[in-house]
Amino acid sequence: MLKILRCTASYGNYKVFRPFSLEVPPGETITMAGPSGCGKSTFLSLLAGLKQPDSGTLELNNQRIATGNLHTALILQDYGLFPWFTVLENVALGLKIRGVEKEKRLFRARLEIEKVGLSGLERRYPGELSGGQRQRVALARSLSLDPELLLMDEPFSALDAVTRESLQELLGQILSAGNIITLLVTHSIEEAVFLGKRIFLMSRGPESRLYEYQGMAGERDKGFRKDPAYFSLCSLLRERMEEIS
Repeated sequence: MLKILRCTASYGNYKVFRPFSLEVPPGETITMAGPSGCGKSTFLSLLAGLKQPDSGTLELNNQRIATGNLHTALILQDYGLFPWFTVLENVALGLKIRGVEKEKRLFRARLEIEKVGLSGLERRYPGELSGGQRQRVALARSLSLDPELLLMDEPFSALDAVTRESLQELLGQILSAGNIITLLVTHSIEEAVFLGKRIFLMSRGPESRLYEYQGMAGERDKGFRKDPAYFSLCSLLRERMEEIS
C-alpha cells in the first residue's frame, strides 16, 4: 500500500502544491496529467525518495520512503540505458548491482526480455534499437527488480503514435497480471485514461491542486480505445484540464 498524508513540497518560496493525501493499493495503476510546471515531476521525485517533502509523510508498505529505496523503480523518458551494454546486460544491470549471481540474473533478465517482446535481440546495443525497443528494455530492467512501486515519467512521449499505443497496451497487460503499484505521469489525456484505474489532474502552480477521477474497467487492448465511454471520459477530462490550467 502506498500512503501519502498531507504532503507538501516547495523550492525556496515557491510552493509546488497544496497539502494532499492519497492511498494506492497493490496492483493499481494511477495516472497523472497536468500542464507544464504544475509539479508532476516533483511528485515523482518525492515518491522515488529523490526529494523530501516539506511536510507530511510518504510510506510504501508501512515504511517511510527514502533515498535508495530498493522497492521502487523509476522509468524516464530518455530510457536511461548504457550504450556500451547489450540489451541483456542493460536488463540485468540492476540485479548485478544488488549482488545477484551471474547465472540467476541473466536467467531473470531473459525472462523479462521475452515478456516485453524482445527475444532474439539480447546481443544488440541500444544504438541498434528503435525508440520503442529501447523503452521496452527500460521496462524489462525495472520489472526484473520486482518493484513494489513503479514510477514512469512521460515514458512514451518521444515515440510515434502507433508505437506509443502498442507500448501502452503491453504495459497494461503486464501490470494487470501483477501487484505492482504504478504511477504514470503524462501530458496525454488519452494515455491517462487508457492506463489509469484512477486519473489525477493537477492544476497549474503555484500551490497546485489534485483532482481525482475514476477510470474505466476492462482489458487495455485495441478495442478499449473504441469504447464510446473512453471518448466520453477523454472529452470530460480535456474540458476539465482547460478549466484548471
